[in-house]
Amino acid sequence: MSKKIRAVYQLKVSLRDIAPPVWRRIQVWEDTKLPQLHRIPQLSFNWEDYHLHDFEALADPEHDEHENLLAWRGPFDPEAFSPDTINASLKRTFRRRAAASAVPKSIT
Repeated sequence: MSKKIRAVYQLKVSLRDIAPPVWRRIQVWEDTKLPQLHRIPQLSFNWEDYHLHDFEALADPEHDEHENLLAWRGPFDPEAFSPDTINASLKRTFRRRAAASAVPKSIT
């Protein structure tokens, strides 16, 4: 039985408005699920998952931070947000980039 070949995506995660710049370069398998992808930067920055989840606050007009986040981010329509559409777009983008460069064999 042959092994399934999986692509590895390399991401650069940067903190905004920080001097000197703080960033992490991480690599994830193509089939990494959103909960795993959420946890990876948490671990790489040694965070403890205590930050505000912006999507939750944006989607809930009753949330204390709703108006502040709308002013900062702009309009957000949770009904128009489609994880499947976003994932398909990201997959196409990263596959093109992966094909243009060498793909690491592991994420160690």
